[in-house]
Amino acid sequence: MMLEVHELTVRFPIERGLLRRSSGWITAVDDVSLTVKPGTTLAVVGESGSGKTTLGRAILRLVEADHGRVLIGGEDWRALDGEALRRARWRAQMVFQDPLSSLSPRRTVREIVEAPMLNFDQPIEVATLFERVGLGPELFDRPPRALSGGQRQRVAIARALATSPELIVLDEALSALDASIAAQVLNLLASLRDERRLAYLFIAHDLAAVRWLADDVAVMYFGRVVEQAKKSALFAAQAHPYTLALLGSIPTLTSRALPAVLPGEPPSPLAPPTGCAFHPRCAFAIERCRVERPALRVVSEERSAACHRAEEVLTAR
Repeated sequence: MMLEVHELTVRFPIERGLLRRSSGWITAVDDVSLTVKPGTTLAVVGESGSGKTTLGRAILRLVEADHGRVLIGGEDWRALDGEALRRARWRAQMVFQDPLSSLSPRRTVREIVEAPMLNFDQPIEVATLFERVGLGPELFDRPPRALSGGQRQRVAIARALATSPELIVLDEALSALDASIAAQVLNLLASLRDERRLAYLFIAHDLAAVRWLADDVAVMYFGRVVEQAKKSALFAAQAHPYTLALLGSIPTLTSRALPAVLPGEPPSPLAPPTGCAFHPRCAFAIERCRVERPALRVVSEERSAACHRAEEVLTAR
């Protein structure tokens, strides 16, 4: 495996008052485990606030986890510190949602892409990288603000590739782009993954993009993975009521009915519900769901789900 995450938990303090004293904790990522093989894509999907971005940042040590292990290429990143962590960072890079805010406005795009090569003593191949991501040398000396949104995201991808990484975390990397440009970037990501055998953690809300790029899908709700499956299995049928509602919200060209609307709002992290976090919004909920939190368990050969009634949900239509 290129990436192995074991029981990762991330909490943030609740700070109150002028002195910002801590009065408790919010759990943003709750006991998450997942794996990604070289040359494959694991998509992580869910509503805003489900913990997807925090998970990606915690994997790369951009925020610190409270518990769990993160193995990248067999090396435990949570055990690394200082210079050892800095030396290991070439192996895993991130492409952020908004390239304008993640690219330095005081540098040219050539300097932005060149910097990781200098930091990790890599050969300086800016022109080669620019060509590979579909950019011309005429852009070298421009600042990011002088580029279009699609060009900026290609620069961000080139920067991520500059260290010859093995894992790339893509955090909503298409959401700031219009549909035609997003499709071009999606095709670029797929070809780069295949030719370099990259492992992708693809954090996204665009289920059409997930269907195109992913091999496996992990569905997050309220900080937890509630269903994980092969892409084909997940889009064919769903074993968690949240996944059922999430995929039911996709409009189709052939359906005359309006997409399903998930009732209610996600629970407040300041007052998490007992039992299954989804039960206040769930049509399948029974008393057991209100008092006992379901564990993620194997439901079929290609699927795991955290639902007491997963087998019934899987056959419900």
